[in-house]
Amino acid sequence: MDGKSLRHRALAALVWTAAWCVVATAAKAQPAEEYEARREAVRKLLSPRGVAVFKAQERSAESYGCPFRQESNFYYLTGINQPGAVLVLSRRGLPIVGQERPAKEVIFLERPTGGEELTPEQPTSELLIDVARPLHEFYGVFAEALTRADTLYFRAPRLRLEEPLTKELELIEAARLRHYPVVVSNPTGLLAGLRVIKSQAEVELIRKAAQLTCAAQVEAAKSVEPGMWEYEVAALVEYLFRRGDGDGSAFAPIIGSGPNSCRIHYSENKRQMEAGDLLVVDIGASYRHYCADVTRTMPVSGTFSERQRAVYEIVLKAQTEAIAIVKPGVRMSDVHEKAAQVIGQGLVQLGLISRPGEYGKYFVHGTSHQLGLDVHDVGEAAVLQPGMVITVEPGIYIPEENLGVRIEDDVLVTVQGHEVLSAAAPKTVAEVEALMCEVGIGNMK
Repeated sequence: MDGKSLRHRALAALVWTAAWCVVATAAKAQPAEEYEARREAVRKLLSPRGVAVFKAQERSAESYGCPFRQESNFYYLTGINQPGAVLVLSRRGLPIVGQERPAKEVIFLERPTGGEELTPEQPTSELLIDVARPLHEFYGVFAEALTRADTLYFRAPRLRLEEPLTKELELIEAARLRHYPVVVSNPTGLLAGLRVIKSQAEVELIRKAAQLTCAAQVEAAKSVEPGMWEYEVAALVEYLFRRGDGDGSAFAPIIGSGPNSCRIHYSENKRQMEAGDLLVVDIGASYRHYCADVTRTMPVSGTFSERQRAVYEIVLKAQTEAIAIVKPGVRMSDVHEKAAQVIGQGLVQLGLISRPGEYGKYFVHGTSHQLGLDVHDVGEAAVLQPGMVITVEPGIYIPEENLGVRIEDDVLVTVQGHEVLSAAAPKTVAEVEALMCEVGIGNMK
């Protein structure tokens, strides 16, 4: 193994180890008043005697050593990024020991084991939540809620037949045996309509995530060269996200070269890149829990072949024209149809299909999805509205030629039209080739 390869491997090991070191923190990235308003909006959606329970993501024994990522609905309502917490919202209010009046919202917290986690003793003014109580009191309140609620909004875990019931499910079963007429409903539907429209604070967090992602795309393009391994690019990306004060990757980086450029959700990242390959770099930073998702395609040798360039230009044209129509009132399906129309015509010109309607042979996925707290965010976005953030990501995949191209940007729907949040990542042929002539921090040219 030559010195360059050894240095590459050393870099990969170093940044990969550093990237997965994390301490959960309770610092909120948005004003406490914004979380308060969201909780109030959810409470107003509850049934007359409804009670909603939102649990934080649990820290399992298997998950230690990996970054903690909060359950998205819980984070949306609290901004708290720590395990061992439960939020209860009530339309009418619930009796809480030591409280003079029924509480309409209660946060239950366990004592922290370190870091900057919140404690039950901290004043509720810091959270703007009615009542904060120790976690061990939750089940008593939960049992009481079952006797008073007409609907319990609770996301019950999916269990295998041989698994024992959770404490919550045991209490629900006991309430039903005692003939309390409570209906259990998944609370995600309550939040979906709220989460689909991003506040200005949320947009700024997504913008920051996109900026980190674009910076990583630039360094990847500068660093890629024949002989590198896909995992080295993935490690470099993680390092850059962390160095930029991000949470890390919003999803497993997709670094697909050669035949892997045609694999849509490839994440093994274990192939050594060769001269003449195309490399699809589909990455997204998470910043204060909000996600970006940006894809660029680059030639490993530094310049596109004639065939690669022809395919790339079709995808770029499809993406450019699809982004151009993004504005309020446009259907998300219209965005896809625009991209598909351009790709269909291009594939006919390349001789790969006989008529545009056959584009699905080489364009095998949708053009857009929503973006926010989750990479594929919740909520109905059939018709675009101001405040929505979507991806626009057409692609062409020709497995018989080991040639895949995807270009993806994050687009905010504005009152006037749209804003491309990931515009800082160059994508024209000339721009990509120029970047690849520069020296990146991930290689040793």
